Amino acid sequence: MAQQEYISNQPIVIDNGTGLMKAGLAGVERPNCEFRSYVGFQKYDRVVINGYAPADNLWIGKDLETRRGLCHLEYPMNHGIVENWNLMEEIWKHIYSKAQLGLDSREHPVFLTQAAITPNKQTEKMAEFFFETLQAPALFVAPQPLLSMYDSGRGTGVVVDIGEGVTTLFPIYDGFAITPHIRRVDLGGREMTQYLQLLLRKSGYIFSSSSELEVVREMKEACSECAIAGMDPAQKQKIVDYVLPDGNVVKLGEERWQCAEMLFDPQRVGNESLGVAGELSTTVTKCDLELRKELWGNILLSGGVTLTRNFGKRLLDEIKPLAPPNTHLRVLSPPDRAHSAWSGACVLTSLSPFGDMWVTSQEWEEEGKKIIHKKALL
Repeated sequence: MAQQEYISNQPIVIDNGTGLMKAGLAGVERPNCEFRSYVGFQKYDRVVINGYAPADNLWIGKDLETRRGLCHLEYPMNHGIVENWNLMEEIWKHIYSKAQLGLDSREHPVFLTQAAITPNKQTEKMAEFFFETLQAPALFVAPQPLLSMYDSGRGTGVVVDIGEGVTTLFPIYDGFAITPHIRRVDLGGREMTQYLQLLLRKSGYIFSSSSELEVVREMKEACSECAIAGMDPAQKQKIVDYVLPDGNVVKLGEERWQCAEMLFDPQRVGNESLGVAGELSTTVTKCDLELRKELWGNILLSGGVTLTRNFGKRLLDEIKPLAPPNTHLRVLSPPDRAHSAWSGACVLTSLSPFGDMWVTSQEWEEEGKKIIHKKALL
């Protein structure tokens, strides 16, 4: 079969998160594979000869999770930007391996997501790797917040997308992205984890290694919550026990909600942005007057950090005094919003007009990098 004929095959969708990779064939309900977006290098000498050892002492995915404490963890992406291309390429290769999808990259077009407002050079280098190294027959790249809106089935709203590395406020009206007023803040779940690590240190719990920071992340995801108006003071003082992998118990009190406060008050971690509510208000008020009413009434949450308990309620509390009087405010919280971008990409590939939007390998050879931007949604 000629390579161009593979374009009609089922696409592979890869959601490139700073903290979590999600990949699978378009059309299935959930990604076929999910794993953390880091690579592990063993930090101790092997003394037992038998057993599996990877090339270059590099671990990814499930193999890494079972040996995390033996490894130094490195993150190829920071705030949605690829900083170590060699490691990022190893992660992409792993997605196609037998340990994950077990598919031939030459036989399926690939749909890639990335954070909004990323450098053009990053998009071009991604395309270069998939076309020239993995020999994909066709490719498309789109921003994650826009795909979350596709997943919701709506055409108008402001996507509040908070992932591991980036907070994005993305206004869309009647299917048109209002690009001049997209706001991006390099603040997300990783900073929230690091803040919890600091709070725990003040309480006498020390987590210092890269693998221990992942334990703190898991603790944050299991126990953190946002304080809301009218919350019983006793609720804030409530102690929650978190059992560590070694069986010891961490007693979490105010740290559970204090770590989430940095999303609304970033100065706690030295960030000069306005907080998610302030950034949202700025985004909407910069849009044309005629558009604001519907934008205020369709605030769509996306990204894993927005799954923090009471996040939607707290955001609503925060924006009420910022919005005009008598404005109808509505925060939409899809239950599976951690996968919204991946699912939105699947929706987009299923639309009949999308067939002409693929950048084919032939177009790449003939026109080079400029074809990626010519066919981009933004």
